[in-house]
Amino acid sequence: MDLLRTCRQIYAETALLPYQLNTFWFGNYSWIKDDIEYLKPFQLAQITHFQLDIVEKRGIRPRYPDYATPVGHLAKKGRYNLKFLPAVKHIHVLVFSKHIGLDWEVEVCKANVRKELTTLLAGRELSITFEVHDMTSVDYLCKVSHPNIKAAYRDAH
Repeated sequence: MDLLRTCRQIYAETALLPYQLNTFWFGNYSWIKDDIEYLKPFQLAQITHFQLDIVEKRGIRPRYPDYATPVGHLAKKGRYNLKFLPAVKHIHVLVFSKHIGLDWEVEVCKANVRKELTTLLAGRELSITFEVHDMTSVDYLCKVSHPNIKAAYRDAH
C-alpha cells in the first residue's frame, strides 16, 4: 500500500484492484451491509465476488422479526437487497453440514439458499456455487487461518 502513496498514476490505475480481485467473506447474509459500511460507494461498486457462510437450516433467512417475512418482501428492504453492491456477479456459498444435519437437509438448505439469493438479487446475471464441509464453521475457520486461533477459541469456550 505504501507504493500507492508514492505515485498518483500508480494509485489511479491500481486503487480499486483490491475490491475487484478479492472475494469478500461474510458470515451471515443479514450482516453484509454492516460488515462493509465503512466502504465508499465507488469501492462497493467494484466488488464482484463474495462468499457466504450457511450454518443454519433456515439458510440466509434473517432471525426474528423478519424470519416470517416472504423473501420477495425482504428484497425490497435496503438491509436485505444488495443494490449497494451493483457489480456482484458471483456468490460462493459455504454450507457447514455439522450445523445443518442430515444429507437431505443440506440439499434442501442449498436449494432454498439458491432460490432466496435469486429472488433477493433478481434481474442480475449471477453465478452461485456451493461448497459443503462436514465440519463446523469454527473448525473451518481454524483450518484456513492461523492454527493458534483454534486453541484460543477452544480455551475461551
